[in-house]
Amino acid sequence: MHVTEHLKHRAGKTLFSVEVVPPDKGKVQGILSAVETLVAYRPAFISVTAHPDLVYVETGDHGPTVRTTRRGLNTHAICWTLSQKYDIEVVPHVICIGFTKKETEDALIDLHAFGIDNVLALRGDLAFPQGYTTRPTEYHYAIELVRQIADMNRGVFLEGPLPDEHTNFCMGIAGYPEGHPQSPNPSKEIDYLKEKIDAGASYVLCNMFFDNTHYFRYQEALAAAGITVPVLPALKPVFTPKQIETISQRFQVSIPPALRDAILSYEQPIDRKRAGIEHIVKQATDLMDEHVPCIHFYSMGRANTLDDVFAILQGREAAKKYGLL
Repeated sequence: MHVTEHLKHRAGKTLFSVEVVPPDKGKVQGILSAVETLVAYRPAFISVTAHPDLVYVETGDHGPTVRTTRRGLNTHAICWTLSQKYDIEVVPHVICIGFTKKETEDALIDLHAFGIDNVLALRGDLAFPQGYTTRPTEYHYAIELVRQIADMNRGVFLEGPLPDEHTNFCMGIAGYPEGHPQSPNPSKEIDYLKEKIDAGASYVLCNMFFDNTHYFRYQEALAAAGITVPVLPALKPVFTPKQIETISQRFQVSIPPALRDAILSYEQPIDRKRAGIEHIVKQATDLMDEHVPCIHFYSMGRANTLDDVFAILQGREAAKKYGLL
């Protein structure tokens, strides 16, 4: 079922969804255990991130050799496994960086054959570990990828029209309530977003934020630009001083002083976790009070970061553990 169908049939309730990250090769059990914990809370869908293969130079006896390595397990394999094992909607990230048009088409054809009909169309992260790069890409912007997927939905493939073989993907795209880190012009960024929606995208999935004011202002700005598709807010729990600094720098999002001070003022991990849970639960309940269609949670593949949050939001005993009731 398309994500938009889930949103349409939510009967006034705010749905939950989760993002997970493919684990390193040989560590699949960890992500399966995490998802098995989270599916008990009945998320509407689980999105799975994607990364390009890394390229590096290996120096040997016969000179340098260019080699590739994968950063983790294959996104599409993880999606297939989760959909079959847990009978849950999956949304693989499909990215531009490091892939050719043909490779993208082949991957989408495979997803269609697997019965996966939701994707998140993204440019992809340009940051790579030190000493690595990736292969040249034929696309540089997500709009190009959105158009290719929309063409395939109409039965138009790289080799030409094949109307009997069309795909049926529901496309999500990324939105940035605090502005895209690499775009100095928020107004222009909204224009680009609208261009992707006009090309075939069906909903916007936000980058994480820690102050709901950013989301509501963003939602108003999109509405003023004539964008009417669902705009899904996204939250992430933070519990440690390292997370506070890393997330702020890497994702270019602001951390409210109250949250920063609450985390930094405690020495014991349990107290820091209580402060982080209290903040994200307050964010989520305020969003639910505004009847947002779905709240997306970034898990980073660790169930314990969200298990207690979901338990509290769904009225179970975990709140007592942290003195939140």
